[in-house]
Amino acid sequence: EMKIEKIQSRTSLLFSFETQDRLVCSADDKVKYTSRAPETVWSLRIPMEKAKIIPKIDEEPEPKKQKQDGQEDNDAEKAVPTIRFMDCVESWAAESPLEDYRWSHLGDVVHPGTQTTRFINFPRYLWVQIQRYQLGQDWLPYKLEVNLDISEEIDLSPLKAMGPQEGENLIPEVSKEAVHRAQNNGISEVALGQLLDMGFGLNSSKRALVAVGGSNFEAAMNWIFEHSMDPDFNDPLSEESDTPLSTSSEADDAVVQ
Repeated sequence: EMKIEKIQSRTSLLFSFETQDRLVCSADDKVKYTSRAPETVWSLRIPMEKAKIIPKIDEEPEPKKQKQDGQEDNDAEKAVPTIRFMDCVESWAAESPLEDYRWSHLGDVVHPGTQTTRFINFPRYLWVQIQRYQLGQDWLPYKLEVNLDISEEIDLSPLKAMGPQEGENLIPEVSKEAVHRAQNNGISEVALGQLLDMGFGLNSSKRALVAVGGSNFEAAMNWIFEHSMDPDFNDPLSEESDTPLSTSSEADDAVVQ
């Protein structure tokens, strides 16, 4: 059993990567960098607003089928749009708004800001999950009908995290005790109850709310869908972590084939 665990551990390292979030507070433009736990699956949403219908110009049109009484013409199939894989990548890398984030330098006051995510390291093999399922207005999941156009060679080097830059006004680091208090006191009981009513676990719901600032139900649900395969997804939030977040790692070639 020990040998199997060691083999599995070595295998997971081939897919493991870490990401870094750059948070900017809109109140004073101060910047905060945070590192996420190692992941093995890169989850990408599909920006359907960028999908396009590609006409088929090389194929002969099929002859129309005769209509039967009481039936509609079945030959007019619904056209399926196509989206480039890089559109999904650009959507992941784009700056996104932070609506309900608690800023430590403002006394844990909720204030809007922005967030961008980059890779701290690139794994030897990058396992990508495309989010083909989304929640509809009735809160039921539905599948996106879309074709994915993937190039033979993909360059991800522009997504490498650069860390703090010269001239940035960084937010001072807070102690572990302060972070723990914010985690305990910053979770909305209403949002937590909504996630539990949806069938999600207690630990994963708490993790999701902490990750999005504590009270944004929809953002927490999106976080759950994106991180459902994280190894610590259902683990309880630890009171204190003795393991520092990694800030450096050996990056492999950024071209994934």
